Amino acid sequence: MSTDTGIVVLNRKKGSIKGQITKLHTFISQKEDKSETVITTHLEILSRTSTKCEKLRNEFYRTVPDDDFEEVESSLSEIEDDIFQIETQKKRVILATSVVYALDKSGSIRKGRALLDSGSMCNLMASDFANTLGLKKEKINIPVSGISDTAFNAKRKSTGTILNSDGSFSATLDFLVIPKITDLMPSTSTDIEEIKISSYVKLADPNFFSPAKVDLLIGAELFFSILKGNRLCINNSLILQETVFGHILSGAVEGKQEIQHCGLISQVENLDNLVKKFWEIENITDIPTPKNKEELECENHFMQTYRRDKDGKYIVSLPLKENMQLGNSIQIAKQRLDNLWKRLNNDSSMANLYCNFMKEYEEFGHMQKIDSSDNLKYVMPHHGVYRADSSTTKLRVVFDASAAFTSGVSLNNCLLKGGVVQDDLFSTLLRFRKHQVAFTADVKKMYRQIWVNPDQCNFQCILWKNRSCEEPSLYKLLAVTYGTKSAPYLATRVLNQLATDERKEFPLASAVALKDFYVDDVLSGADNVSSALKLQQELISLLKADQGYQFGDSDKDTVKTLGLRWNPKQDCFNFTITPSASVPTKRTVLADIAKLFDPLCFLGIVKAKIFLQKLWLQKIEWDQELPHQEKVKWEARRDCLNDLTNVRIQRYILTDSIKLLELHGFSDASKDAFSAVVYLRCVTILNHVKVSLLCSKSKVAPIKSVTIPRLELCAAELLSKLFSKAVSSLNLKIDKTYLYSDSTIVLAWINTSQHLLKIFVSNRISRIHELTKDFSWHHVKTSENPADIISRGMTPQQLMENSLWWNGPQFLQQVAVELCDKNEIPIDDDYLHELKRESDKTLALTLDSTFLDSLLSISNNYSKLIRVVSFLFVNNSRNPK
Repeated sequence: MSTDTGIVVLNRKKGSIKGQITKLHTFISQKEDKSETVITTHLEILSRTSTKCEKLRNEFYRTVPDDDFEEVESSLSEIEDDIFQIETQKKRVILATSVVYALDKSGSIRKGRALLDSGSMCNLMASDFANTLGLKKEKINIPVSGISDTAFNAKRKSTGTILNSDGSFSATLDFLVIPKITDLMPSTSTDIEEIKISSYVKLADPNFFSPAKVDLLIGAELFFSILKGNRLCINNSLILQETVFGHILSGAVEGKQEIQHCGLISQVENLDNLVKKFWEIENITDIPTPKNKEELECENHFMQTYRRDKDGKYIVSLPLKENMQLGNSIQIAKQRLDNLWKRLNNDSSMANLYCNFMKEYEEFGHMQKIDSSDNLKYVMPHHGVYRADSSTTKLRVVFDASAAFTSGVSLNNCLLKGGVVQDDLFSTLLRFRKHQVAFTADVKKMYRQIWVNPDQCNFQCILWKNRSCEEPSLYKLLAVTYGTKSAPYLATRVLNQLATDERKEFPLASAVALKDFYVDDVLSGADNVSSALKLQQELISLLKADQGYQFGDSDKDTVKTLGLRWNPKQDCFNFTITPSASVPTKRTVLADIAKLFDPLCFLGIVKAKIFLQKLWLQKIEWDQELPHQEKVKWEARRDCLNDLTNVRIQRYILTDSIKLLELHGFSDASKDAFSAVVYLRCVTILNHVKVSLLCSKSKVAPIKSVTIPRLELCAAELLSKLFSKAVSSLNLKIDKTYLYSDSTIVLAWINTSQHLLKIFVSNRISRIHELTKDFSWHHVKTSENPADIISRGMTPQQLMENSLWWNGPQFLQQVAVELCDKNEIPIDDDYLHELKRESDKTLALTLDSTFLDSLLSISNNYSKLIRVVSFLFVNNSRNPK
């Protein structure tokens, strides 16, 4: 038998007789000595009962030459009842492993063994190794999938720091902690006599050939960063690659591969789980809570440390946490810069933009070159997000303050985040609609107009070089830097502080700065042109008081403000959407829906959301082409989305000479969705009526079946939240408020004490009562309910032509609103089903009476009781039983 067809594995049937193995041994031993092969029998279980089995392992046997192979095979068939599989694989693959060193919780160095896997999207750590290091474990639930979509959920995550043997390299990584990464690696010992490696080569894993446990798996996040330039090929099949840990070995060698190891691990934020929230029933949100401890600490820190220089510019201190230790970061930052330049060298356009950005940063005085690294606290890596097709900002440079290094701690780990100090987008846009004359602008380079305390600038250092061949230079960033956790808080808090400090000098602008800014965008206005111009100039003067802030210029016909397109000349909002032209998949459907930014929900494209939910229910893969029927349906809907470009929504919602201002809200539900919509109604002194669509909200019904009355209740709760938010955001004197539902059952529940209702209904009724205690609920006919349109869905063309949606029901157009309330409580199963059952209560009193108790119940006269007892005694004595 030739070695080219060497028998490498003999797997025996369960219960086979060891005597048959003896027969095989005898048969082979009788053959002529003309060639050699190795037979590995893997009889660990039988080795306890047969000494011959031990001899059969890895012995050289003399067998017949190739021309007698048929005879040998025939002889082997004599015992085929006991041998069911013969494998003839001769090659095995060595995977790259390395000895690494890891820091434990006390800072001591522990030795471990890592599998280097460029096919893994995540890093893994064996739980016993994590316990050895004493690392803090964070609870998570992240799905991790591998070959053939095999998956498991990682339950723990830890952050650890790894080093090479001389400490010249270190990296801090997030690891998913799992019980076991893989079997012993390699699965059996490898014969290295044929692998000729020079003694001068330092191996990353000197014992790569011996089976050993794998403590870590280092994935693609770091894999290519540890590679160096030297690379050698051995025996045309093995690659010796230099890394920061030493040379790693990978490739094929002669021998038996007992276990196939394949490295493809994908860690994803499960998109299915994320999209579930798309149609899950809305949770009841709590009443806004006061600032938490960290937010209060950050606010106190700001008030105690901010100051203004002689020019009026603000200087702030970074809100650092106590007792946080940053490690050495310069080596990793340098490596990240080298990797960045590899990309820039391949894209001259991006390289020019990046160099110009850094040049401008320095020319504006926002960063300063430093000569010494003695007092470095933290060196931030940076990279670019480049979009060549962007019409505005093609390159955005990102400073990575979340990069952790030798200590396992990043700058962002050391910073307090701070709270939100501005109104949300929804409120800002609603108020923007109440000004007869409106304007918008954005503050140029808002973050970079605020200085950081010079003593703390060493926490904001970067490396930069203008050519890949140059040595990098150290710079410190002197201003608040986007990418740091506290930057949004500091930037918006300084703007508020400027408004507070300059309130006496600029009272109108101060009020606008405190209420009508969203990050660096202002959306405001006034009742007439002269007032708007005055406010505009006052705002400019207010920002100049800081000696740094200034507004950007725009002369475009259409302004994109906070993601919404506004045409100032026509004073209306419009929409643009470019659906994907690629083959429809679940992913492209979601992408097309997400392209439409509609924060006030003027369009309510609920049909598209319902379509996506149905795709999800069919368990169609994200990148799988849709089935023919669904494909045709989506292409028809996708083509209709282009009609949305014709929608025009007037920004201004008020009018002149108003004598009555009302808010009307409507709710409705169908089996697929539930919705709420709010209208503002103005009546002038001349009895002219103007009704404007203010905002709406819709949600896809949950996948789990819910009754229509319950969905109607969810719609009423949604309306309560939307209505309450609109009232508080507009800051107008509203004369009357009306809330409507076409469900008599829901109205009856609202008028029922919540303690009489079951938990689902009771919780929502409680929230409705809390939010609408000052408002009144009324019944509306389904045919007059505009919320019915959005809950059932319409095509864009139908929506544009629907007067009920844009102007509300006809009764709102009348000078006096006539209501059609139904006050009777419906006595039907849906209503009664949600009432708690009143159980009958019966009090049962059981007494164990004694003779004395019975006697005392006759009389409480002592003399009389003595006579009774005497009589009984005498009578019983005369007539004994």
